[in-house]
Amino acid sequence: TKFYEFSTSDLRSAGDVISAAILANKPDWPTIYGLLENAIYGGRVDNEYDGRILRSYLHKFFNDKILNRTEFLARSLNAPAGNDSYSDHLKLVHSIAPTDSPELFYLPPNADRVVQTSRANKVLDSLRILAQSTSSSHAERSGHFNREEWTTLIGPIILNWKKMTTLDNGSQNPLLFSSSSSQKSNNNNQTPIDVFVSLEYQNAKSIVKFIDAALNELNDVMRGAILLNSRIEKAASALLVGEVPLAWQDKWPQGPEFKSELWLSEVINKTLSLANIWTKKSQEGTLLTDALELRQLFRPDILLNALKQQTARVGKQPVDELTHLVSIWRDSGNVKVAMSAKIKGLMLQGAGFDDLMLSELSSDDAPALLSLPVCQLAWVTKSDYEKMVDHTDAMLKVPVYFSTTREYTLTEIYLPCGNNASGKQDASTYILGGVALFTESQM
Repeated sequence: TKFYEFSTSDLRSAGDVISAAILANKPDWPTIYGLLENAIYGGRVDNEYDGRILRSYLHKFFNDKILNRTEFLARSLNAPAGNDSYSDHLKLVHSIAPTDSPELFYLPPNADRVVQTSRANKVLDSLRILAQSTSSSHAERSGHFNREEWTTLIGPIILNWKKMTTLDNGSQNPLLFSSSSSQKSNNNNQTPIDVFVSLEYQNAKSIVKFIDAALNELNDVMRGAILLNSRIEKAASALLVGEVPLAWQDKWPQGPEFKSELWLSEVINKTLSLANIWTKKSQEGTLLTDALELRQLFRPDILLNALKQQTARVGKQPVDELTHLVSIWRDSGNVKVAMSAKIKGLMLQGAGFDDLMLSELSSDDAPALLSLPVCQLAWVTKSDYEKMVDHTDAMLKVPVYFSTTREYTLTEIYLPCGNNASGKQDASTYILGGVALFTESQM
């Protein structure tokens, strides 16, 4: 998920460990794995999923089959035998292409496309920020309020916000600003999910009101109606370079912090979705019968917690025993889940999804992101999860991120990754491919 500062000293230490270990007739692989993972490389890795990738690489590259040359180090790359000469090892090194290929690291064939797309987006963001920084540099150098510059750079943001939040007659959209809640008045009859929808909608409107007040203050400063203070100046400084002010980010940390206009439009889109879709479905009692999109929420993690609470209530089970959030794509055998939610709009990266399970990508033309079909998410106990695996497919715990930056983790979902015990897939293929799910295609 991010870059780590591995050094030549790490490589030297790892080489010493391997050299000492293979002197024995039978290397103590568990000890080797422990040293490499915890003492040498793993100490720098601070992400659970990156640690899982590291463990998979260790098991792939260091084992008896590699030493005996019954398995390839990588596709078409076999390790020299222990008695091969120095020239044989040198020949192997020179046979490796100067440009790293995805298959050399067990990555999917479209990995280059994913990397190039990510780099291109970062370059575009940097150029945009540079352009905006240059245009606002004069005011920053002088340290004084420049009304003309604020009007040029912040004025359009305020104007666009007004367009998004007002009706055709010029009045504020009540769906964005109304203080009343149209939810059921009797909280005792509300389910945990209904309560969540009501609170999420109220939270969304509070964010809208906060932003509206902040932009009105900026507008008043530009008109000369009020004096500039440090709080308003901090907000303006961020907006002048296209960033989201820190005080705003606190309201929605998972938003695109370096794209202020996108951030604002997403706030409006989510609030309207909560008003027109989620609140309406909650009132009609169809939230769990219709497919839902997690990207329409500010806090989808709390929705999943509410689903767990409601599952415990319906199934008369302790909440603490519901430990596995599974995706159901077909018959789950003799396991009957207490309840589930239909989810749509999830995006998959790092693997294909054929026959309702993870599959290896075979082409470098494969899209960087794959839209998954509608699935059911359900909370189950550990014993029920094991029964589902025995009946259907092997499952892999896959992280779900808010966006393709992989900065914020939403939850973990178990996805089918192979057949039952008679034809089980190697899950490391997908682990090394960095398989992940996203609620947003890009932010």
